[in-house]
Amino acid sequence: MDSLAIIVLAAGLGKRMGQGIPKVLHRSIEKTLIEHVLSTASSLKPEKIVVVTGFEREKVEAQILKAKEEGQFAKTEILFSYQQEQRGTGHAARCGLKELRDFNGTILILYGDVPLLRQETLLALLKLHHSEVASLSLISAISDTQRAYGRIIRDEKSGKILKVIEARDCSPEQYLLREVNSGIYAVQSSFLPLALDSLQDNNAQKEFYLTDIVAYAAGHGHKVAALTLFETEELQGVNSVEELTLINNEILKRRRGKLLASGVQMLDPSSVYVDLNVLIESGVVIGPNTQIRGKSVIKSGTIIEGCAYIENSTIGPEALIKIGVRIEGAVVGARSSVGPFANLRPEAVLGEDVRIGNFVEVKKSVLEDGVKASHLTYLGDAFVGADTNIGAGTITCNYDGQKKHKTTIEKNAFVGSDTVLVAPVTIREGAYIGAASVITKEVPSGSLALTRPPMIIKEGWVARKKKKL
Repeated sequence: MDSLAIIVLAAGLGKRMGQGIPKVLHRSIEKTLIEHVLSTASSLKPEKIVVVTGFEREKVEAQILKAKEEGQFAKTEILFSYQQEQRGTGHAARCGLKELRDFNGTILILYGDVPLLRQETLLALLKLHHSEVASLSLISAISDTQRAYGRIIRDEKSGKILKVIEARDCSPEQYLLREVNSGIYAVQSSFLPLALDSLQDNNAQKEFYLTDIVAYAAGHGHKVAALTLFETEELQGVNSVEELTLINNEILKRRRGKLLASGVQMLDPSSVYVDLNVLIESGVVIGPNTQIRGKSVIKSGTIIEGCAYIENSTIGPEALIKIGVRIEGAVVGARSSVGPFANLRPEAVLGEDVRIGNFVEVKKSVLEDGVKASHLTYLGDAFVGADTNIGAGTITCNYDGQKKHKTTIEKNAFVGSDTVLVAPVTIREGAYIGAASVITKEVPSGSLALTRPPMIIKEGWVARKKKKL
């Protein structure tokens, strides 16, 4: 293939997006629209990319340069060209071409608000362009949904492309055509200046349509080729919040597809949300309505039953996350079980074979291997040694109104139900705490501590009470 340069049209205002910022600076769930496009464009290894800016150009250019400094497209030369007056896509392409006066090769024209284009599709377009020795090649699609796109008009006998007519300028018969134009072109540098100079603004919008270069090419005997797609998701542009939602849905669909292909099982894939930097190993099972966010790592053999929220946490291997669990900034060790309806807050660290049950909250605490806290418990600012059992209703009173204090429970301890541990306090190895106790000082190793008053029984008290009434 010969040399490649790319023009990205990114001057649009995006009024329907409703936020008053340039359209290409709106963000998907990953990054800005323009960053999506430039990342894909730079993967083609062009000599240079020219970004045509317009509305609030300074913000657009600053975001691109920031992304470049962060390494997204660090090895690609990126230039900017300013479209001061919004006079259509053809006029924008003219602005971009000014930065390519000395370039000789193929010029690829992309849009800054079409973020889902695949590298494979653009490579296929360039391959077709060169194999057909075309002056102009485009991507078309067979679609019943992309009705706002221009229609491809072909010669009825030869099938050759004659022109593209924008949807708003179509006759009723032309509007029914199913082959639509994506607006993405590969054009020879020797042909593009002539084609752009030929553009007229005699249309409904009084703009210079880039699509008119197709009619110019066909009318002057130049070869026009088309790469025709039958799935149109990657051609989706963004002109409204609703369309941005479609983009996000497709991004998630692609992520889930990669995970499924790698051996991750999802019981209801469409209800699973996975962030870009999440790592999920093969053999994980994910139930419905699960969100996995941030830089979470889910290790092999882990089962997430569903209705879970996991953020910046490491889970497993072979852990069990039961229904209705929230885990944030935490570590769950191998074969540990959490839930149902449990909450692991930041800096909760569970060792191996730990059991955290229903309505248990753990915050900034380390629970060593084999610890069990099965019901209705709060462990905050605590250390719990291996194989300790925490009874139902136990809480660590870690806050005195001014400072947080630590509770230490050494290994093999047994804490009875409904216990209050008033920090700072230490329970030594193997100690037992009687149910319903309030512990305010250190309990020695192997000791039993309890603070509840003695049980009193008054026989016949109920009958006497009723007699008085």
